Amino acid sequence: MPSKIDDERIIKKIKPHPFSFGKLYLIFIYISAIGVFHILFKENLVSFFQGLPLVSVFSSQIPLVTWWLLLIIPGVVVALLRISWKWLLLFVGIAASLTGFRFYLGVDFGGMNLALIGIGLIGLALSDVYRISHKFYITNYRLITEIGFLKNEKRTLLYSKINDLVFQKPPLGKIFNFGTIIPITGSGFGLGEDFSMAGAGVGGSAEEGKASVGGGIGFGGGKTIQNPRARSPYVLFGVTNPQDLYDEIIGYMHSMEEGHHLQKISNDIEELLAKGEDESEIQGSEDN
Repeated sequence: MPSKIDDERIIKKIKPHPFSFGKLYLIFIYISAIGVFHILFKENLVSFFQGLPLVSVFSSQIPLVTWWLLLIIPGVVVALLRISWKWLLLFVGIAASLTGFRFYLGVDFGGMNLALIGIGLIGLALSDVYRISHKFYITNYRLITEIGFLKNEKRTLLYSKINDLVFQKPPLGKIFNFGTIIPITGSGFGLGEDFSMAGAGVGGSAEEGKASVGGGIGFGGGKTIQNPRARSPYVLFGVTNPQDLYDEIIGYMHSMEEGHHLQKISNDIEELLAKGEDESEIQGSEDN
């Protein structure tokens, strides 16, 4: 529970919807599925590739080759989509470790796949622990986001500092009623950049006697677009009933803005009154 400032009330405490981390769950379900596939269809793979003339010599190693390919290629795709090479290192590390167990510890291919299934199930459980470690607090003054998985991270954002509030609802969120609310500040917090680039080039050469003449031309261009995007600990990620929560936060932002204007008007009135009192005192002194 976060410490509260004066007159602050915690209105809601929220955690992400279970299906909001579906993409993360699918990664580890896929890892387990590779193990299940090779346990069930190992013999079918060997039989299929034995009929190919160039591959028949290596047919005994075909299950291990497909096992590696089914781990590494998706690992590259996941790393690119999640913009983190840690995922590729995870997939390579799993494949290399289990292969090492086979050649150095004598673990058979079936044991490798059982271990792979276990790794996927452990990853699935840890993914849900990671989801549960997200805590979002809505108060009458600010938004507070916390995560306590492996390390503690906390972010506090006053409603008066929010310039825009973005509401996103993925296809699965439309079915199960969850979405993400991204507060954007004047400093650009809550925004990510997407970069697109295009280029072209032309070149040629011509020989004249023993001499050669060459030439080339090229051009390129790029554009960066800022889109609402941030890591799950820094936004209200995958919250249930997001539309109601969005409207509630907008209401608090509006009340803070009204309060700011009222405070400014009050300060201006106080300054005018003080100035009037000073002028009255000066006028009274002159009359005396």
